[in-house]
Amino acid sequence: MAQSNQAIIDELVRTQVTNRNWSKITDLCVSAETPPSAPVIADVLREAAFFGKLDLVKTLCTLRTENQPNQGTVSSALQRAIDGNEWTIIVYLCNLQTDNQPNQKAVSAALIKAANMNQWNAVTSISSIKTNNKPDAPAIAAALERAALYGQRALVTAFCTLETDNQPNQEAVNKALRSAANGKEWVIVADLCNLQTANKPDQKGVSAALIIAADANQWNLVASLLAMTTTNKPDQQAVNHAFTRAIFWEQQNLITTFCAMTTDNKPNKATISKALQQVVEKGQWKTASCLCAMTGDNQPDEKNIDYALATASFYGRNELVKTLCAMTTANRPNQETVSAAVQRAIDGSEWEIVAYFCDLQTENKPSQKAVSKALVEVVNNSQWDLAASLCAMTTENKPDASAIAYALQKAAFYGRLQWVKTLLAMKTDNQPNQEAVNKALLKAGELKEWMVVAEFCNLQTANKPSQEAVSKVLIQAVDAGQLQLSLVIGLCQMTADNQPDAKAIADALARASYQGEEELVETLCTMTTANKPRQDAIDGALQKAREGKKWKIVAYFCSLQTENKPSKDAVSQTLIAAVLNSNWEIAALLCDIKADNKPNALAIAYTLKKAACCAEKDLIKILCSMETENKPDQKAINTALQSAIKWKKWEIVDSLCSLKIANKPSQEAISNALREAVTAMQWKTATCLCAMTGNNQPDEKSIAYALATASLHGKNELVKTLCAMTTANRPNQETISAAVQRAIDGSEWEIVAYFCDLQTENKPSQEAVSKALIEVVGNSQWDLAASLCAMTTENKPDAPAIAYALQKAAVYGRLQWVKTLLAMKTDNQPNQEAVNNALQKAAEFKEWTVVAELCNLQTANKPSQEAVSKVLIQAVDAGQLQLSLVIGLCQMTADNQPDAKAIADALARASYQGEEELVETLCTMTTANKPRQDAIDGALQKASEGKKWKIVAYFCSLQTENKPSQEAITDALQKASLDGQTLLVEPFGTGIKKEPQLPEKQSKREDETHQDEELEEVLLRKLAEEEKQRRELQEDEQRPKLQEEQHRKAQEDEQRPKLQEEQHRKAQEDEQRPKLQEEQHRKAQEDEQRRKLDDEVVLEQEKQSSSDEMQHQQSEATLPYQSSLSQIDGELATLRRRIGRVDQHHSSYAREKASDLLTGLENARRAYETALREQSVPASQARNTFNQTCSSLITDAKPTLERDLGWGDYLTDLLKTLVNAIIWLGTCGNRNAFFAYAPRPESAIAVEQAEQALELACSQ
Repeated sequence: MAQSNQAIIDELVRTQVTNRNWSKITDLCVSAETPPSAPVIADVLREAAFFGKLDLVKTLCTLRTENQPNQGTVSSALQRAIDGNEWTIIVYLCNLQTDNQPNQKAVSAALIKAANMNQWNAVTSISSIKTNNKPDAPAIAAALERAALYGQRALVTAFCTLETDNQPNQEAVNKALRSAANGKEWVIVADLCNLQTANKPDQKGVSAALIIAADANQWNLVASLLAMTTTNKPDQQAVNHAFTRAIFWEQQNLITTFCAMTTDNKPNKATISKALQQVVEKGQWKTASCLCAMTGDNQPDEKNIDYALATASFYGRNELVKTLCAMTTANRPNQETVSAAVQRAIDGSEWEIVAYFCDLQTENKPSQKAVSKALVEVVNNSQWDLAASLCAMTTENKPDASAIAYALQKAAFYGRLQWVKTLLAMKTDNQPNQEAVNKALLKAGELKEWMVVAEFCNLQTANKPSQEAVSKVLIQAVDAGQLQLSLVIGLCQMTADNQPDAKAIADALARASYQGEEELVETLCTMTTANKPRQDAIDGALQKAREGKKWKIVAYFCSLQTENKPSKDAVSQTLIAAVLNSNWEIAALLCDIKADNKPNALAIAYTLKKAACCAEKDLIKILCSMETENKPDQKAINTALQSAIKWKKWEIVDSLCSLKIANKPSQEAISNALREAVTAMQWKTATCLCAMTGNNQPDEKSIAYALATASLHGKNELVKTLCAMTTANRPNQETISAAVQRAIDGSEWEIVAYFCDLQTENKPSQEAVSKALIEVVGNSQWDLAASLCAMTTENKPDAPAIAYALQKAAVYGRLQWVKTLLAMKTDNQPNQEAVNNALQKAAEFKEWTVVAELCNLQTANKPSQEAVSKVLIQAVDAGQLQLSLVIGLCQMTADNQPDAKAIADALARASYQGEEELVETLCTMTTANKPRQDAIDGALQKASEGKKWKIVAYFCSLQTENKPSQEAITDALQKASLDGQTLLVEPFGTGIKKEPQLPEKQSKREDETHQDEELEEVLLRKLAEEEKQRRELQEDEQRPKLQEEQHRKAQEDEQRPKLQEEQHRKAQEDEQRPKLQEEQHRKAQEDEQRRKLDDEVVLEQEKQSSSDEMQHQQSEATLPYQSSLSQIDGELATLRRRIGRVDQHHSSYAREKASDLLTGLENARRAYETALREQSVPASQARNTFNQTCSSLITDAKPTLERDLGWGDYLTDLLKTLVNAIIWLGTCGNRNAFFAYAPRPESAIAVEQAEQALELACSQ
């Protein structure tokens, strides 16, 4: 029974555990008469521990019954609490003091879990257990490592100071130290390193901690670790690393600590040396001084001491330089090092340091070569005080003679007179020799330092300048002009053996002549010494005076009477030059020379020619009145006359043509002058020439040309003068006839009338007069035409001309003129053919009064019947306006009356037009040409077609023999009926209506009336159907055409807006074209101005470059990368000029993009230079940065600039040029390292300058 209750209780407890009914479980475990069994209690304890039921756990653990949990159960419960992270229960179980307390393994696991879960209170509680089940050493070690990692300083201290057997060993402390360092728990790191217990960290661990602390910039900790003296202090390798980091981060105080270390783990020599190099590169001069002051066995090596001295010299670090030079240790700088440092100080323009070096008296003072080079650079940079100090040196390393010579040259160059005197007064073995003096003299002359020049030339010592140098400087002084006149005169008056040579004197004379230095020219020409100018020198100087247009000096030379006066050829050339420069006063002076060096005939002839061109009357008068053998001959006079004509100097032409001298112009020249004068319409000159009577009078051909041209231009006076000539060259009849035509061509009718009125033997021919009449009539000059037609001489107009005149008079309705011509009785009167033509023309132009006059002629030349018949038809077509004329023509009785055919045609036309009066007149004619029945039938038909029903009725009422036929009448009546007309006979003008009388009998007509009406109805229907069919057929035939026309119109309608738009656009273009042309012209001017400006800028840059040559050399020597930067600057300048030439209206966006590219490249260039100068980064890194920046900028801009400006290849080559420029610096000019350029198109021409500069750099 008891076992049964036990089982029931156990089962009940398990059920409650499953249901988590903890209060019931407590009751069952404590109050039940039959308590649960030990296994069940164990299960309940484990579950209560897992679910954090502290009260139940405490109850179960304190049971005193036989079913109380044993140690194994409590240990497993502790594990379950660990699994459930129930830290209060874990702490409780670990601190049990009963027999069933958990074992050491479970407590150790709990400690590890608590540490891993950062349950530091639990860790503290568990680690403080002192009983046998306290955590073991591995657990303590793991907890220590976690505590160190997470900054639990108190725990770490507690762990490390444990006195029980489970205290952490050295290995555990080492791990904790690493964890603290990795976790940046620097206080704990310090605590651990400062442990004095047996388990303190070893040297390896402390060294690792030092490295990590230095990498993390924990300089206080680093200092603390460096101060360690125990056996586990950091090793030298770690100290080296920490020292390097301190150098990098410029920890000056700490660096001092490093340098002061004396222990065996102090930084080694290699590290100190490398550090010195680094601090010098970064400009950490205080640190560098500290390192250089070290005296131990780890002091910097000589190489880095040398580097420090060179760099400090370049950057002007006086204190460091003095420190280094004052060193007494074995690694102090030697003479070679100091000499190199002098050059670096020069490169950096640190003149104070240069002076310090040169003042050194120690054994490592700079060498003579270094001091000499220093003097050269000092002078180049105009450091005159320092230069004076160097030149005053007397030690064995004083500047050598070549350096002194160079200094003298530069002093002369810059006009340092006192300096020159000082150097010339030197007595040491390095004083300047004659060669040096010569060079300095020439430099002073080049730079126009004349006071220095005078000082040199006044030297009387052995090193005075040579004759060659003095001669050269004379030329330079002459080129300086009036400002140095006294100096030049002084040089020319030198008597020493180094006086200027004859060649120099000649050259000076030439230059003075060119420059217009009158006083100097006179001084040189009056020299009496052996080096005075000879005739060839005078000739050369005269030529230079001509070239310089110094005519006053020219006059002086030509007035010379000395043995060295200018030669004849020189004077002749001078005369030609004076003429070319329009200096007529000098020309007259030269032409007046009577000596043996007077101008030759060729020069005189040329002068006459040019004087004629320029209308210099006074000079021409002088030349033409010359009596010497060089006077102008007839050929020269002719040439001058021709030139005067060419340049239209007609006054000169008159003057030359009127010459009476033996060499007067030839007939050919005069004739040519006449032709040219006439061509130029110089009628006064032409009249004068035509009036000439000598043997050189104009020839007939020129007279003919003059007459023709004067006629053309209506020059009556000249024409009359020519026609009145009696000389052999007067115009003949052929000439006069041709002139008539020219007068007609010019519409000069007055001259035409004058020619035709001539009664001389050379009067115009009949052919010419006839042509004149035709042209006169053609131009409606009727009065002149009347005069010509009235001529009775043998040259009167011929019949064809008269006929043409009659025809034109008829055309223009000149009735009186027609009457005049018809009344002519001469043999040239108009014949019948002419009258017929005139009649036809008058009718065509509806000049009916003229037609009537011509038709009324009764003479033999009256118009023919055919002509009158044609005119009748034309008159009928004119309608009512010419009815009286038509009637008159129809009533003609002469043999030329209109023929029957014309009458019939006139009747038909009148019927069709409804001319009732004319129809009645024609029908009542009684002459032989009256209309016959067939004509009446035809007229009736025409009247029906024209629906002139009144005339139709008239025709039907006719009872004459020519009345219309029955067929014609029937046809007319049918047409009238179809048109809805009922015709009654109505004679014109009577008002009486009669029924038309048909030929058949009236009774028969009445019998057939019904039949006629039926027939008429049938005919009408048939006609209507035929008309309908005809119209349908016509519509079918026309439909495709209509559709096509409609389609065409639709297309036109569609195209009309486009056409209108196109027309509007063209109109706008036409309006804008002048503006566009003006804009293009303006742009062209701007481009031209821009090119000129670019050229001026380039020229100015070249001048500036020439004047600053020495400064440029110094700049190149200052920095090793200056040539690279100069090449980059050149490329950027080329890009800037290209941008300046871009048209602003071409592509404003492309221009803006190009400007942005230029700005970006300039910024990259400045950053590159700054990086190299300040040495903030390694040179290779600076090059890479510059390269990448340029590549990015050009790649970004290239699509736009290539599309809009065609710069694709140019930008590619630009990038390669920039990259090659910096590669040059990095590879020392190795061409194999350069990038290859693209095939060079036209757009790549802009980079050729950069390539040439690069080639020059490579060759150097």
